Amino acid sequence: MFEYIGHLVRSSGCILRQNLSADVTPENVQKNWLKIIDMTSAKHLNSIQEATGELLGVVETMRSGISSNEVDYVVKNNYNFRDTILYALGVGATTQDPTDIRYLYENSDEFAVLPTFYVLYGPMGCMNSSIVQDAIPFTQINPTRILHGEQYLEVYKQLPTEATVETRFKIQDVLDKGKGAVVLIQHDTYNVANEEKLSSGQMSIFVIGAGGFKGKRTSTHTISTVDPPARNPDVTVTQKTNIDQAALYRLSGDLNPLHLDPNVAMMAGFERPILQGLCSLGFSTRHVLQTYAAGDPYLFKSIKVRFAKPVLPGQTLRTDMWRNNANRIYFQTSLVETDVSVITEFSANTI
Repeated sequence: MFEYIGHLVRSSGCILRQNLSADVTPENVQKNWLKIIDMTSAKHLNSIQEATGELLGVVETMRSGISSNEVDYVVKNNYNFRDTILYALGVGATTQDPTDIRYLYENSDEFAVLPTFYVLYGPMGCMNSSIVQDAIPFTQINPTRILHGEQYLEVYKQLPTEATVETRFKIQDVLDKGKGAVVLIQHDTYNVANEEKLSSGQMSIFVIGAGGFKGKRTSTHTISTVDPPARNPDVTVTQKTNIDQAALYRLSGDLNPLHLDPNVAMMAGFERPILQGLCSLGFSTRHVLQTYAAGDPYLFKSIKVRFAKPVLPGQTLRTDMWRNNANRIYFQTSLVETDVSVITEFSANTI
């Protein structure tokens, strides 16, 4: 592509891979080089956004040609009671609360996995692969400009207390939000031992500065969030996070330096490292289960949240809850110190 006097000129080019999971090899580039540089049918474009829109169209075509059973990335993980206990501690579980003992003591008769343990595999897979970059191939993504916007998790089976699991990732859509792009990523986790599907999740990743390519703004794949009822909450639970909460939570696999390195946090626009959004989600989930399920994780069905504002380690979380019917709990999490909502428009479904 060439630019002159404010205009862009691009060759018709050549598609070097037939699907998003295929690799582009030097041999493939060499084989198609004459097509790549052929300017006899060059296109004149008015803006980089127009060029970007065409590239996304090609990506969408490749994605639509993939079977719904095919995936873009696969990540395998092993875990045991040490991992699930560490996660529970990372999201505020305490021996001072009797309903938390089942998450903290492997010899407990009710020893169990906190259901939101399985959201870990979403960001772990994204950080250890190029899936987000591959979804927006026209932009070099700066990791400090990536935000976790929304999260969905549904659990299908009683989660084993130790297992080898395989998480399969699929790029569902890329949306143009003007100031940024939203990448919808589905992540389904299976028990390798018997191929049972244990959970399904969806991450909404907001990439700052990657929008403006005249792409679609909505998607049929989006799992909607809901506003809480217009009345005072039925129940409120508060819990103070630890000043080292983010350092503890990251040991469960979320190694994003944004949550520990002051310099990275400053580059991302924060005064100091912030708490992981999924850590706050774990606190809220515990509060809902304590309040409406006597702490029983097997009554958990699904959850959908939107992360609205950052939390600093050491601040106090307040979970406001509403029950509208037998199986759906609405909740909203705010900071006690500032009364600012940090998790909004979300609900939890119980069995």
